Amino acid sequence: MPTIKQSSVTNAIYDEIKGRIINLYYFPGFKLSESRLASEFNTGRSPIRSAFARLHSEGWIEVSPQSGTYVRKLSEQEIAEIFEYRLILEVNATRLATKNISDKKLIQLRQAFNRLRLKKKAFSVGLKTFDSFNELDSLFHTEIYHAAGNSLIKETLLSLHDKVRWLKKLSPSTPARMRDLFAELELILQALENRNTSEGAKFMRRHIENAADFGSDLRATSANSAEK
Repeated sequence: MPTIKQSSVTNAIYDEIKGRIINLYYFPGFKLSESRLASEFNTGRSPIRSAFARLHSEGWIEVSPQSGTYVRKLSEQEIAEIFEYRLILEVNATRLATKNISDKKLIQLRQAFNRLRLKKKAFSVGLKTFDSFNELDSLFHTEIYHAAGNSLIKETLLSLHDKVRWLKKLSPSTPARMRDLFAELELILQALENRNTSEGAKFMRRHIENAADFGSDLRATSANSAEK
């Protein structure tokens, strides 16, 4: 059994490596060195191996005895499955959240939305605007997960949300997509404020489907450009 200290070190290393993957410090295909990371974190190799094992089980990295450890690149099929899974769970979570979300949380979401509305003139878009949109989008989704009132759905979606954040970084939104995203979130927020379960579910479905289509089209365009 690992000691509490060993477990704490492993968790911290796991969190750091996963954060670097999500934020593209380690891009898909990047080779991870056990010895280099052990030196960087000033630890033995055992916590690195334990962190690698967890990252591998969650689908973040590939481990090959012959060639080493690499950050995974998701296939289009795997990405499609993530969005299909989101549709099944998030649409239902939104139905539940429209009934359960507190007035206080609704006020906080509206305030966050209005703060970003003031930045709409910045849609000519730099990294700061892109990150602000992602933060607002993440806030909406995670508040819905919590408000749904189903702990199993919440934990599943929170785990899946890290992959979604990663995909957003890999396929960053254009100014046009961010304008659409802003409008989609407002429709979801209005449905929550009106306690309208059918509208909330409908607009969440549309939002996820649009995100899936945008990412797929962007990756296809990038792949075609790379082949020319």
